[in-house]
Amino acid sequence: MKVAGVVAILLGILAVFVGWTIVGGLVLGLIALLLAMRSYRERHRLLGAIGIIFSCVGLVEALVAAGIVGLFSIPTMFTKTEIKTTESTSIPMVTETKTTERANILLE
Repeated sequence: MKVAGVVAILLGILAVFVGWTIVGGLVLGLIALLLAMRSYRERHRLLGAIGIIFSCVGLVEALVAAGIVGLFSIPTMFTKTEIKTTESTSIPMVTETKTTERANILLE
């Protein structure tokens, strides 16, 4: 069925164009990748390979855009750093960054 290969190529190209929207690139890229893999397995090697390439480019573009926006840092943004002792009590750590140290030096 050559239709799956052609649709995979078209969806892959569309995923490349809308990859910066993150969700569009991921959804279209995944659908295109599945169709391209199906086409590749059905002996349409060239159509499948081209579809896989375009879909992977769209997926990578969406992941890079998500990294630039900072979506990967959201789950770790509100974590606390604690030191556990043998008595199972936690001591919160307080650290100063270099910018606050510089500000303290400038204020003195």
